Amino acid sequence: MVEISTKRLDMRPPQMRDLDAIHTVLSNFEISKFLSRVAHPFPKEDAAGWIERNSSAAVPADTAFALFDKTGGFCGMASFDLDEETGTPEIGYYLDTPFWGLGLMSEAVSAALKWLFSKSDVQLVNSGAYTFNPASLAIQYKLGFKDMREELRICEAQGEELPIVVTQLQRENFKPLEDRHDA
Repeated sequence: MVEISTKRLDMRPPQMRDLDAIHTVLSNFEISKFLSRVAHPFPKEDAAGWIERNSSAAVPADTAFALFDKTGGFCGMASFDLDEETGTPEIGYYLDTPFWGLGLMSEAVSAALKWLFSKSDVQLVNSGAYTFNPASLAIQYKLGFKDMREELRICEAQGEELPIVVTQLQRENFKPLEDRHDA
């Protein structure tokens, strides 16, 4: 099993033993309102199906990481979803509310990207965030993502299309946190 350890986090593919924690976090509207593909309320069977599909790291560009603090507490997820049509992965992520504002997601996304680039020849990674989620966009900009466009995208939890900033990271523009003095 792929495992990544950072200064404050342990990361590994999600397992069924994580089901209750993942379901609880995604059932919080304060989190799901920022995610495009998560309904509210979030059915537990949807969480189980997602874990089943994402419990391995067979393809680096299509890998999910469950995030745990050093005490073993579930914090959130960072995952790559491979677009079969373009061959480009998209990274998405969420963090449970008690962990907001601590820099943990920047640490996790940086580590996941560093891992992806070391395990594959991926040259581009897509991402994005709704315009009302500046914290998520700040993470992306800090790591080297650039704005590509703004578009409307469905937010299942809110039940409507909302404006999202689509971003892209070119491998050569990646700025991992551990290589920076302002991390």
